[in-house]
Amino acid sequence: MDKQLLRDQIIADMHRRYATKKYDPTKKLAPQDWATILEVGRLSPSSYGYEPWKFVLLDTKTKHDIYDFAWGGPG
Repeated sequence: MDKQLLRDQIIADMHRRYATKKYDPTKKLAPQDWATILEVGRLSPSSYGYEPWKFVLLDTKTKHDIYDFAWGGPG
């Protein structure tokens, strides 16, 4: 791929990104999709290359159970 075309594609992609404001609670991700998301996060670079990532996946009940202790919870 031409380098300028690649640069243009990156800029175009960044114009399309957005923050999700509304979620459909009935939609579920396939386990393979979760695995891919977690692997990409795990491979993300960090300072000094230590990659000290720890990920915790919470179900809805657990999220509600920790609201009083979590940052941003309704407390």
